[in-house]
Amino acid sequence: MARNQFWEVDRAFHATCVYNQLLRFRRTELDRNNLTAGERAHFQAAYDEGMPAVRYLMGQRELLGEHFTLHGRELLADLRHQTDQL
Repeated sequence: MARNQFWEVDRAFHATCVYNQLLRFRRTELDRNNLTAGERAHFQAAYDEGMPAVRYLMGQRELLGEHFTLHGRELLADLRHQTDQL
């Protein structure tokens, strides 16, 4: 059964922001050269699993752009820029 298909716009925006920050953290960790093999595998798996989620959430937010104020659309554009750099 599908669940959580109809999130409120602000809740989904929040989730997108959280995923974005977590992925930026994981990318930073993966760039370190002192991780153990286990740590690297953990961060890589988490990064790989999170990327499709943040891309999906980002795309869905952009489809609902008319529900955002001008400031909200600016935040959305900034979030898109950050996400594209992952």
